[in-house]
Amino acid sequence: MSNLNQSAEIPSGIPDLHFGNIAAFATKRLAVAGVIVLVSNEDGTIGMTGHGVNHARANEMLSVGIHLNLSQHYDLVRQGAAGAEAAEHIRDLDNFERKPGARQFRKKPVVVEAITFDELVQHGIDNGANIVGGMPWSFSYKGHPITHENNTCYIVPTLEGSMRFTPDDMLITGVKGEIYPCKKEIFAATYDEVAS
Repeated sequence: MSNLNQSAEIPSGIPDLHFGNIAAFATKRLAVAGVIVLVSNEDGTIGMTGHGVNHARANEMLSVGIHLNLSQHYDLVRQGAAGAEAAEHIRDLDNFERKPGARQFRKKPVVVEAITFDELVQHGIDNGANIVGGMPWSFSYKGHPITHENNTCYIVPTLEGSMRFTPDDMLITGVKGEIYPCKKEIFAATYDEVAS
């Protein structure tokens, strides 16, 4: 976390200065394991590249960065950095969130299916996946493509994009057939097994 606010001056004289090289340069210059670089294009779209991170890790890094930046931004606004009127709006939002009588909701009781990492591996083996080093590689689970990243990680498609599924997770099949990983401790706190 200490490297979040570091910056690396990018030399302007590099002839092959493109998006990917900037990420690689920043990774080396900041002495970190990985870097993501965002650019705002002239047409209003956002471009992203990374060095030393996969797609799931880049999304995680963006989420943390957005949260930290928003938190720092709101703290500055509360202190009056954007003017008295903006500070008053933030205080109003703070008070709204704490108002007594705010409505609360309970999650509907929904039955989901879930499997462990070892059960997914066995599913791949049982359903004719290409086996490399004793592990199934690309195969399908409930109509979703599963991709081997390493012997302790598969990449699974979710509604939020590709995510990593490891032995520390349960793979849940949701009410509409979507799949997504959930940490075992969160799963245990959220779900009870249904008697068959």
